[in-house]
Amino acid sequence: MPRIILFALALLIPAESYAVSIFLNDRNVNGIKNQEFKNCTVKIDDKGNIYLYVQGIAVEKSAGEEAEQEPANPGAPPTKRYFLVTEKAAPGLAQYDIDMYIDNKWTRKLLDDEEHIYLELTKNLKQGEAKIRFIARKNIQGERRSQSPNHFFRVVIGVGEMAGREVMMTKKLIDFKVTAMETETVSKEYPIKVF
Repeated sequence: MPRIILFALALLIPAESYAVSIFLNDRNVNGIKNQEFKNCTVKIDDKGNIYLYVQGIAVEKSAGEEAEQEPANPGAPPTKRYFLVTEKAAPGLAQYDIDMYIDNKWTRKLLDDEEHIYLELTKNLKQGEAKIRFIARKNIQGERRSQSPNHFFRVVIGVGEMAGREVMMTKKLIDFKVTAMETETVSKEYPIKVF
């Protein structure tokens, strides 16, 4: 993989992908500013996302959200581009290899010893409902290299754009992560809508 792509990996996932999201009455309101809510309930989930529940406030859908309720032509090629990127605290220390399936069809094995990668998945998808499954299996040859939760293997899938040899995620759809602390096989399926 060319060095410029590896160097640009930090640009593959925008800063907000690393940060938490803020939800107001279960609607994403990232970017909200200069607001004060009184008498509200606050919940923080295991990923650090912040949920604010305030009675008497309704958050309306934006015009873009209304338009994206359902894909226009189910079964047709996607109108957007879909990418997968990996992130690792230290390649090889999580000791997990991940099999990826799209609509129950094996697509690729993501290896913990690989450097960070990005893949375009658009050709593997069709407009409509899709299911992406990850099966992460511990791959210990010899002894465990780490047992730290800080040594992770993260896979992000989302809608993105390409500019030259760089990819910029514009909407994150899936965020899957395993750590060196874990030892069990982890299997998780994500339903997504493809437009």
